[in-house]
Amino acid sequence: MAKKKGLGDIVKAVTDVIGIEPCEGCKKNKDWLNVNFAFNKPLPLTDLQKQRMEKEPREVYNEAFGTTIAEEQFIGGVRTSILKKLTKLLNYENN
Repeated sequence: MAKKKGLGDIVKAVTDVIGIEPCEGCKKNKDWLNVNFAFNKPLPLTDLQKQRMEKEPREVYNEAFGTTIAEEQFIGGVRTSILKKLTKLLNYENN
């Protein structure tokens, strides 16, 4: 059994068990839920990661949160959520 990254993985596991077929939007919703309700604690950002945040936010997020968000997942609400979480992490560390 694969390790659950967040709430999206739990919802998918439940819908799989009860036999609900996933639609195209389900994958996007799963990714969004995993980003916004992740089960892991982020690592502090390094100085290099802080410099890379603007140009490589997805990569920095993956490194800090121990995830594997792919380029094709880095769209719409997932992209917005990742940028917000990185900003919050940076602000938290600066306080």
